Amino acid sequence: MLKKISFVAVGNMFNALLGFIYLWAVANSLPVEDFGKYSLFISLTVVIGRLTDFGTNSTFVAGSILNPSKKKAFVPAKIPLFIGAIILGVTALHVLELATMALILIFLGSVLAYALNYTLYAFYQKEEKYTYLVLLYTLPALIKALAAPLFYFGIVNPTVPLTTAIFGLSIFGGALLVLKDNPLKKLNLKIDKSTWKLLLEAWPAGVSQTITEIWSPLSNAIAKIIQGFSDVGVFALANKVSVVFALLSLSIFSVLLPKNAKRKKQELKYSFDEAALLAMLLLVMGVLGVIGSKFVIANFFGPQFEASLDLLNILVFAGALAAVASFMENYFFIEESTGKILAINGLKLGTFILSVLLLVPGMQLRGLALAQLLASIVAVLGTAVFIFAKNESPLKTLPKIQG
Repeated sequence: MLKKISFVAVGNMFNALLGFIYLWAVANSLPVEDFGKYSLFISLTVVIGRLTDFGTNSTFVAGSILNPSKKKAFVPAKIPLFIGAIILGVTALHVLELATMALILIFLGSVLAYALNYTLYAFYQKEEKYTYLVLLYTLPALIKALAAPLFYFGIVNPTVPLTTAIFGLSIFGGALLVLKDNPLKKLNLKIDKSTWKLLLEAWPAGVSQTITEIWSPLSNAIAKIIQGFSDVGVFALANKVSVVFALLSLSIFSVLLPKNAKRKKQELKYSFDEAALLAMLLLVMGVLGVIGSKFVIANFFGPQFEASLDLLNILVFAGALAAVASFMENYFFIEESTGKILAINGLKLGTFILSVLLLVPGMQLRGLALAQLLASIVAVLGTAVFIFAKNESPLKTLPKIQG
């Protein structure tokens, strides 16, 4: 189990590195105003693309293992989600004054690519085909990484439509995997009662997923309100560390969900010992992150970002705790209690907003960082309360950890 998680985690980190290379090249090639348009368009595309999942992936993976009849409802459920995402996204493009014909077409293609990728991801996750799981994002990341030097060295003239098209449409690269393993063959596309039933089961997780997706943009927007653009970069740099823990959490979640669904089908207890070990490893990584943060800031980002160091120390632990709560969501999918995921994330968001109102006026960016930490602590406590409420002592009579 740990080997599988390590493999998926390393793959996700590698993909993130390739994505950073493309971001670095685009940032150094486009004028500042155009890079702002690029960033806004990409942020919107990623969030809207995620709406084509809206909790259906995890609901399907856990549910179809326990109840194979759910398989026929999964792909049809993507159709109304895709239509809704497109309507919302195109409306947002108009509001943000990005609705040129070129960007609208790129947006439509990109959201379709995300919908296809998320669908394939669920099937590969269910079958525990983790190599395919990683390659779904490695292939698009390689396309972006190959384009990066063309922009940086001036071989190709970068524009907003071109850079956004490469980012979004490269996601179709993952679809090449169907040439080797196509789980979409002979699937039913008819929307019936089972489709709407799946969407009804998934919506609490979908809302929670949306809260998670908008968390970073929301924090950066508050930083802008506090002190303006000059300090957004300082906070954003520190906040980027949480991406590492989000990737680790995703890696753990991807492996644990199908594994524990199969355990439940075999009428075995949920493996709390593995979850506890992984949680401790994440917290140890948080301690190491704090220790290494001074070296990273001083040697890679320069003195202008020294103000990020204090924030980084707080946000590392916030990210580690948030990752623990996030990967433990697989328990609620297994128990078909996705409403509790919504309750936990709603409580987390409410704690964050209340903490911002109380701490930010007097502590500025440090107060914002502490608000994230408090929200993550509440999420972990809320998760523990829901789990312990159903299991008097989940630490008793546990199976041995499998390697």
